Amino acid sequence: METLGATIKKLRIQIQKNEDYIAYLEKEITTRDNEIDILRTQCYICERENNQLQEGLAQEYEDEAERLQTTINEQRDRIDELGNEARNWYQRANQLQGCYNTVLNERD
Repeated sequence: METLGATIKKLRIQIQKNEDYIAYLEKEITTRDNEIDILRTQCYICERENNQLQEGLAQEYEDEAERLQTTINEQRDRIDELGNEARNWYQRANQLQGCYNTVLNERD
């Protein structure tokens, strides 16, 4: 049977691993948020260009307008995916934080 000291050492190691993983998840969330901001800006630019093209331009520009709209739709889908992924990572970080708090409470 393990000694109390060995158990505490194992718990400390696990706590450090959890804290490192939480920090990693927080960094990933920040990265995803930055990607979302970039995609939103790109969507805005594409929408503006698309609106300009649709305002009475010749037939040759209608294809470009459709391409831009497709790009907008793809980027919006990507924003949704990144948002969902960020929420999942945030929930995982919260779960780990809850485990960390439980371990600390049990230790006290």
